[in-house]
Amino acid sequence: MTTMNTSKLIHKNTILLLAIFLVGVIVAVVYINAAFEEETNSRHTAAPATTKTVSYHS
Repeated sequence: MTTMNTSKLIHKNTILLLAIFLVGVIVAVVYINAAFEEETNSRHTAAPATTKTVSYHS
């Protein structure tokens, strides 16, 4: 009986740890992606955005 309970507990903890790990990975990926996009935007939008709008208007 006790072995069944401990194995269930271990299984629950493993699922919990996996869930926490997955959430952490997702948050990290989103954060890195946002930071990277922000970096590329600040670097690139200044010139191409103005040239694009100018070409569209003309």
